[in-house]
Amino acid sequence: MPKLTRFSWIIVALLVFFPIDVTSAQDSISTDDETISVNFPDTITFELDAAGAVDIEKATLIYGTNGRSCQSTGSKQKVELEPNQSVRLAWEWELKRSGSLPPGTEIWWEWEIEDADGNVLITERQSEIVIDERYDWQTAESNGVVVNWADGDADFGNSILQIADDSLELISRDIGVSRPETSQLWVYPSSDDVQEALVYSPEWAGGVAFPEYGITILGIRPDQDAWKNQVIPHELAHLVVGELMFNCYGTGLPTWLNEGLARYAENETDERELAAFKIALSEDELPPLLTLANGFSAYGASASLSYTQSFVIVEYLIDEYGSEMMFELLDTVRSGKKIDVALEEVYGFDTAGLDVEWRRTTGFEATPTPESDAEVADATPTAIATLALVNPLSSPPTHTPDSPTTVPATATSEPTLTAIPTEAPTAEAEVAALATVPAETVTESIENELEIDETNITEEPSSNTNNLIWLVLGAIFILGLFGSLIYFLQTRKS
Repeated sequence: MPKLTRFSWIIVALLVFFPIDVTSAQDSISTDDETISVNFPDTITFELDAAGAVDIEKATLIYGTNGRSCQSTGSKQKVELEPNQSVRLAWEWELKRSGSLPPGTEIWWEWEIEDADGNVLITERQSEIVIDERYDWQTAESNGVVVNWADGDADFGNSILQIADDSLELISRDIGVSRPETSQLWVYPSSDDVQEALVYSPEWAGGVAFPEYGITILGIRPDQDAWKNQVIPHELAHLVVGELMFNCYGTGLPTWLNEGLARYAENETDERELAAFKIALSEDELPPLLTLANGFSAYGASASLSYTQSFVIVEYLIDEYGSEMMFELLDTVRSGKKIDVALEEVYGFDTAGLDVEWRRTTGFEATPTPESDAEVADATPTAIATLALVNPLSSPPTHTPDSPTTVPATATSEPTLTAIPTEAPTAEAEVAALATVPAETVTESIENELEIDETNITEEPSSNTNNLIWLVLGAIFILGLFGSLIYFLQTRKS
C-alpha cells in the first residue's frame, strides 16, 4: 500500500476514534426573538433571547445613532442577568437621561454575549428608524428635502416643501453654505405637540433643530402662513450652518454671527425693528459687538436690538465682502480657530475692528461709547438657546426649564429651540420690542419686572446688632459701678 494511502487511513482512524470539535466558539451561543420597542419620546427597549451549552454569564448592548459625532464606537451598556443556559436579555434606553431623539433618527445596536467557558458572540448589527407613531404622517420629498406632516392636506405639505427648498437656495447663494444632501422637516399639528415630542421641553418651544441629524421639528398649523414663512428659513439656517460647523475642536460661532445668519436667511426684516435699531444707534445706545458673543441681554428690548444688530452686521459682511468670504470665515472657525483669529485671517480685522468698520458705514459714531466699552469687562454672558425667536403673534413665555436639555449619547451639539406662535393677543408696542427676542430671556425679563424692587426697601444696618450689644454691656457696667459706690458708702458709715 502506498505510503500516502496508509497515511490517509491513519488520519481517518484518528478522526473516528478521537473526533475533533470543529464547532466555532460563537456556535456555542445562539440567539432568538430579537426585538426593539420604541415608546416615543420616552424610552427605547431592546430585548433578546440567548442560550448556550453552558451558562450565559455576561451581556453588553452596544448602540448608537446616525448623528454626527466625535465618538465613533457608540455606547456600551452592561445588562444585568442571572447566569443560566437560557436567558432573556432586556435593557431600556431612558431618553430622560440622554436627551431627545428627533423622529427620523436611525438607531443601531448589537449584542455582545459571553458564556461561562469564555465564548463570545457578537450579534449582527441591526438598525431602526425612530418614528413618532402617535401620528399618521404624510410625506413629500424633492431636491433632498423631506417634509413629514401630521395635519393638513397635500397643498399644506407642498407649501412647506417649497418654502424649505427656496430657503436652502437662498442660504446657499447668499451665505455661501452648500445645501446638505438631505434635510428632514417633521411638522407637528401644534406647538403643544412639539413640546410633547421633546424631553424636558420648555413651554415656549415651537420648533427644534438637530443639526447633528439634519432634522428639524416644527409646530405649524395649516393656517399659520406668516409663522411658517418666518420659522422655516430661520430653522434651516441653523440646521445648515450647524452641520457645516461640526468639528471636534470645541470651537463654535459667537451668538451674534449665528443669530445674524439665521435672521439674514429669513429674507425679511421688520421695519419697526430697524427703526428702533437706528434710534439706538444714533443715540449711542448699542453695546459693543464683543458683548454679543456669548449671549444676549436678559431684557426684552435690549435682546431685540441685539438680534437686529447681529442681522445688520451679517448683512454688512455679505454685501461688502461677498458670500465666498462668509463661507471662508465659517470654514476657518470650523477648522478650530477662534472667531477673532478667523476674522483677522479672512477680513483683516477682529471683532472690535468689525465693530468699527460697520459703524463707520452708518454715518454715526465709529466706535461704541466709553460707557458701552466698560460693559465688555463687566458683562456676564447670558446663555441662550441658539434658536429662540419669538413670533410676533406669540405671548411672552411663562416658563423656562431649570434643567438644561441634554443631548443624545452620540450627539455633539445641543438642539436649538424656536419659540411658539400662539393666539394670545400682543399689544402693538410689545410686538416691535419682542419680535425676535430669545424666549428664555424674555421670561427672565418679565420675572425681573415682577420682582419686588429690593433696592427701595430700607433695611436695618448690619451694625445694629453690635450697637445693641455694646449698649447692654455699657448699661451693665454703669449699674455695676453705681452698685459698688453705694456699697462703699454704706461700709464707710458703718
